[in-house]
Amino acid sequence: MKPTLALGLTLLLATWAPAGGPKPAKESKLAQQVRATELAFAACAQAKDFDKFMSFFDDDIKAFDGGAMIADKEQVRQAWAPLFQDPNRSITWAPEVVEASGSLGYTTGPFEVHVKPADGSDTIVLRGRYVTIWRRHPDGSWKATLDIGSHAPPPKP
Repeated sequence: MKPTLALGLTLLLATWAPAGGPKPAKESKLAQQVRATELAFAACAQAKDFDKFMSFFDDDIKAFDGGAMIADKEQVRQAWAPLFQDPNRSITWAPEVVEASGSLGYTTGPFEVHVKPADGSDTIVLRGRYVTIWRRHPDGSWKATLDIGSHAPPPKP
C-alpha cells in the first residue's frame, strides 16, 4: 500500500472516531513535533498575527473555501484575511489526534469561530472540526499542505 494511501485511510478512520477518545499514552517524537507546530499555528491565529500564521502553510497548500478547492497560497491568504482583519471575529482550535510518520503527519480536532455582531448582541459561535495534513521539510520544519474545516450543523432550537 502506498504511504499516502495508508495515511489517507488512517486519517479517514481517525475522523470517524468518537470525540474525546483516548489519546496515545506516548506520542512519537514526530507526532510531538507536529502537535507543537499545530499549537504554534493556532496561537498565531489567536494573536491575529497574519504573516506568521501564513508562514505555516506550504507553498503548494490545498484548502477549501466555501466548498471549492483552492490550490494556491495567495488564494488561501485571501480566504483567511477577512477573519484576521475583523476585530469582531476570531478562531480557536486545538488538536485532539496527532499522528506522524516519515515526512507526513496530520492533526484533527474541534474549532470555534467567534463572531461579535456590530449591534453588540451576544457573540455567535460557529463550531466544527478540522483536519490538517502536515509535510516535513528537509530543514525539519512542518508545513500545512492540506487544510480542511467542516462546520457543525447549528444547534436545534
